[in-house]
Amino acid sequence: MPERIKMKKKVVGTTLFPNFNLTHPSALNKIDIAKVMYDSYKDIIDYENDTIDDLVMDILNIESGLYGKYLDDASFIATKDGEIIGGIFITDFKGEATITYNFTDRKYRNQGVSTTLIQYVENELYDKGYEDIHIYLSIENQAAYNLYQSVGFEKEHMKTQII
Repeated sequence: MPERIKMKKKVVGTTLFPNFNLTHPSALNKIDIAKVMYDSYKDIIDYENDTIDDLVMDILNIESGLYGKYLDDASFIATKDGEIIGGIFITDFKGEATITYNFTDRKYRNQGVSTTLIQYVENELYDKGYEDIHIYLSIENQAAYNLYQSVGFEKEHMKTQII
């Protein structure tokens, strides 16, 4: 398993005008979400040979609180023309708002989907009184690191390895 780093960002509220629709994951079919997650993660450094069924189980585990309290109202699925194009799952992991999954369909990469999802999450977390948002990611996943750094995340020292 690749070495992971922890990054964090102060949350801020902003006005957004996305070019796609947003809904909460609980409103959609988990298999449909998992299919897009699978397509997004396969063949990158974070891919751990998960199947679509494994990802459905991960979604169920997120919702059941395995990774901390699930924040459905701060988690979003982006759709365009009825098609899932990306999503982000947020949990409260040990008192910290944490991105558990963030994915974008390969056809929609580099079009601002993840950036907009992160901004929507920030708005929700800001309204809930959270000050920061966190993510743990693979050092080797340079594209993800660059994305998070570009939206204001900074590397944070991890006291203990938890993932």
